[in-house]
Amino acid sequence: IWVLKRGLNNLMGVTQEDDRLPKRMMTAFTEGGAAGSLPDMELMLKEYYPLRGLDAQGRPSQEKLDSVGLTDLAAKLD
Repeated sequence: IWVLKRGLNNLMGVTQEDDRLPKRMMTAFTEGGAAGSLPDMELMLKEYYPLRGLDAQGRPSQEKLDSVGLTDLAAKLD
């Protein structure tokens, strides 16, 4: 279901630019043990996409779509 939802979202215009944490989570703390620390979004997405079967643009890969029986969706995403 997740792969179908992701593919449909991609068809409606969702891209890798939309895969971001909210502004509040991307604001560094000013004090405490995590002061000045921010998540590395590029690194997280670089590791996350292959785990979920997504290509570099955040779309489900052909192999992933084929493996879950969504070959028709693959043709529309190209």
